This record gives sequence, C-alpha cells and structure tokens, in this order.
Amino acid sequence: VKSIGGDFVNCFGQILMDSLTFVFAWALLDTVNALFFVYLAQCTSPTSCTYQSNFGFAAGLTFIFMRLSQMLKEEKRISQWNQANADLTNKSLSLNVGWAWSNYCSTAIVNAVRMSGLGAEWTYVICSAFTWVFISIMHRKYEIERRAWDRHVSEETMNHGLGQTLRA
Repeated sequence: VKSIGGDFVNCFGQILMDSLTFVFAWALLDTVNALFFVYLAQCTSPTSCTYQSNFGFAAGLTFIFMRLSQMLKEEKRISQWNQANADLTNKSLSLNVGWAWSNYCSTAIVNAVRMSGLGAEWTYVICSAFTWVFISIMHRKYEIERRAWDRHVSEETMNHGLGQTLRA
C-alpha cells in the first residue's frame, strides 16, 4: 500500500512539473511574441504578420534559445532547485522554438493557398510530403554520421590500447 501511495505522489508531482513547464513556456512565448510581433513588427499577433516576419522570428528564436539552452546545460547546478529550474527553462525554450516554427508554417501555408490556385487541403498534403522527404533525408544523413563517429571512436580506442583494458 505504501508503494502505491509513493507512486501516486511521484506521478502527481511529474504531472505538476509538466504542467508548470507548459504554463511557463506559454508565458514566455506570449512575452517574446508581444515583444517581436506587437512592439517591433507592429502586428496584432504572429498569424497576422507575414510569413517572412514569422520565419525571421522562428530562425532568430531558434538561434538565441539554442545558445541559452547550451549555457544552461554547461553550468553545473549544485542545488536540486536550481537544476529543476534549468530543466524547466530548457523544456520551455524547446516548446517555444516549436511553436514559433509552427506559426511560420501556418502563415506560409495561408500565403501559399492565397497565391496558388490549390485548395488548403492540397497545400497541406504537398507541404507534409515535402517535410516528410526532407526529414527522412536529414535523418539518414544523421545516422550515417553517427555510425561514422561510432567507428572512429572504436578505432581510436583500439589504437590507444584502451580496447584491451575495457574488455578485461
């Protein structure tokens, strides 16, 4: 009975942390959206701005949040509270980047539908097919590089005599 209660508390705590991450990410997104789109671009929202503005925002946000995330991961956190805060912030940064690219895709598709004679459904099908092919190619390239890196590490380990030590 005690472990069931402990499992419940752990699951409940995890749900609360995930919810907190989402709420924090949403607040962060509202803040950066207001700063960029309302204040700088003078739009009412990301979807009311051009797809070019959304692309610039998503690309800039990706770069800035990537650097922030790297800085947070490189620092050693002593306190568990500080580590939890860094984890919360990292998850929020990644959610924001995803939402920014989602806004870009949405505005780009709306523009494509307006400029082409295709309906929204066909535009989504074409964009989805392109995205699937692009991601498949990039994943294949990643796997090739990962295997090459694994081979390199294995060869270097053997060349320096570490392979014998690791097998013993």
